[in-house]
Amino acid sequence: MLQGSYFIESTTFNLAHWMFAFSYLVVSYRIELSICDLPEETFGYRLSFFNFTFCLLNVAIPALYWLYYSKDEYKLVSIFNDVD
Repeated sequence: MLQGSYFIESTTFNLAHWMFAFSYLVVSYRIELSICDLPEETFGYRLSFFNFTFCLLNVAIPALYWLYYSKDEYKLVSIFNDVD
């Protein structure tokens, strides 16, 4: 239960930080597009792919940590039960 809440906390924290950084990245690209008089679609696919990839990583890394930790926790419980 605690590991589940830690997973949710770390995932939402990581995603919030990524969205904050991504908004500044988008603003910098739009400034560059307006200075160079390029169409808005120039970086649209790249930004979407970049955003999707990092959102997936921000969820996958805490999920893998949670799975690894819960697996070790079950091993420890079985070891303690064998000792008793």
